[in-house]
Amino acid sequence: MSITFHVHPERRLVETRIEGDVKLEDVLRYMHALESTPGYVPTFDAIVDVRGTDATLDTNGLHAVAGRVRARPATARSRRAVVTGTDVTYGVMRMFEVFVGDAPTEYRAFRSMDEAMDWLGIDRSALRYLAEEPASDER
Repeated sequence: MSITFHVHPERRLVETRIEGDVKLEDVLRYMHALESTPGYVPTFDAIVDVRGTDATLDTNGLHAVAGRVRARPATARSRRAVVTGTDVTYGVMRMFEVFVGDAPTEYRAFRSMDEAMDWLGIDRSALRYLAEEPASDER
């Protein structure tokens, strides 16, 4: 399991990559680490690349993460574009969108990096960490 991220305060953007077998505890640890990172502000948008994993949380795990997202202050409006690599992961992320509901942080699942970047209003030159495809993207 690997969850790595980079915060770019000058771009108001977070780049995250998730690879391998991911558990609920890993996601919660990641969320805490991100929120504790110097320079991070909850209103930053994020692009999350999950193409390197087939692992998905069960509905209890999705509800736990969604509850944490919904608990954020209403002033912390931001968007999270999640790039998926399989139909199953895409479907799970679509379900997560529903669980998050009208939380301050809006999540949206995408099948391609280009679609995700378009939704966030950024181009590939804004990416530093995710500019290269993950090694396990050949699914």
